[in-house]
Amino acid sequence: MADFPQNLPKNSAANFRADPARWLLKARSPLVRYRAAVDLLRWPADCGEAAALWERRYEDPNLAAIKDAQAPDGLWYPPGPFYRRRPSLYVPKYLAAIWQLPVLADLGIGLEDPVAARAAEAVLARRTGDGFFELGPGGPFVVANALAVSSLAAWGVGGAALASARAWLYGRQRSDGGWADEFEVEDNAALSAVGTTAEVVRALAGGAAGPEERALAKGKAYLLSNLFTDYNGRFPRSSRGWRRLSWPQYRYDALTVASALAAAGASRLDVAPLAQAVRALQMRRGFWRQQVPFGERCWLEPVRAGRASRWVTYRAAKFLLWYYSAGSPQESDCDVSCYQL
Repeated sequence: MADFPQNLPKNSAANFRADPARWLLKARSPLVRYRAAVDLLRWPADCGEAAALWERRYEDPNLAAIKDAQAPDGLWYPPGPFYRRRPSLYVPKYLAAIWQLPVLADLGIGLEDPVAARAAEAVLARRTGDGFFELGPGGPFVVANALAVSSLAAWGVGGAALASARAWLYGRQRSDGGWADEFEVEDNAALSAVGTTAEVVRALAGGAAGPEERALAKGKAYLLSNLFTDYNGRFPRSSRGWRRLSWPQYRYDALTVASALAAAGASRLDVAPLAQAVRALQMRRGFWRQQVPFGERCWLEPVRAGRASRWVTYRAAKFLLWYYSAGSPQESDCDVSCYQL
């Protein structure tokens, strides 16, 4: 391991309060250490040290729990009587199958892994003639289809297999440029949901062209105009500036919005306020905290709000490395007051 860097280069580390890679490499989870080494420190994925960490990836309790909960048909089903009359891929709970897809994508699992391969086959089998994936009762869901498309794309599913679902998504764009499911908005005049819009933007970014490209541009503009709003569907606006980091993604998470904007080609000047806000939340030991009380049941090992989170830290560091990779905008180009939350 002596031949490989253990810390960020000095020019990159200078953009952080403390080196997040150094903190992440102390994690018990081999998967956390692998992602930090390969994605942040640029170790070759096929080098002996990284390959050994990858082989031990199921020692991570989050990945092991998801693997153990997968049904033989490749999906996940919430247990309990509340769900007996609703056996479906999507329900708005974190035990349902649709929520496992982005988590697996976050963890870097691809189609070479049997867990992802079975899930991808099951989801693709639910594609309808109208283009969307039938992911649950009550009609097609925008957020569920967006999660499915972006996760399948991250796993390496080809664009042709997802083209009809992307077309269906852009056709559901609302007049303000965003997206929302019916259960997220009170009426047609209500603003779109920021979290759902971010997921659709990330899904369309993988292959937008023609009308989809124009829809993507409008969706990106909607996100940029709502970077610091607390409004997300039926949730009321807050009088205070928004600051929330979470894993897994919960409604409106700054790092979900950040990754969506990055995938959609937003400039560093566009996301400067968001990047400065994320940077300001790093602790002096190098980590970021979980900021959302995650009360929903899920397969994952919970991290209480206010506690250091390995996965929030990894996602925040990865976003900031992207942001600083070509140099941040000059202070004179931005209104510094907009960084204050």
